[in-house]
Amino acid sequence: MRKIWSSLSDDEKWFWKAYFSWAMYDTGSDYLMANEFQAYLMQQPTSSAIEYFTMRKADELLAKHPELEARVDAYMKRYGASFEARARDVEDWLSRRYGFSAGKTYFLDLRK
Repeated sequence: MRKIWSSLSDDEKWFWKAYFSWAMYDTGSDYLMANEFQAYLMQQPTSSAIEYFTMRKADELLAKHPELEARVDAYMKRYGASFEARARDVEDWLSRRYGFSAGKTYFLDLRK
């Protein structure tokens, strides 16, 4: 999973780090960023990823940081379509490895 996160350019990681910083995550932890990246991408069906991030998550960030509006707009123009592609990458990896698909809830029994 970290391989997918690592494959993103610093420019593409910008929104993720800005959003996660707003959400009070430690953006200095590459492990945490990779983990949350995949978790957020898997919260909804891959076909909903573009709208979810370009609208909902962008609006959440801009509500607290309106000074980022021009940068967020530029980011979405350049990378907005990549949310679905990245979600599919993560879903494909998880599906092959564990049989998981995006937008579904799974319960694991960790007592064993």
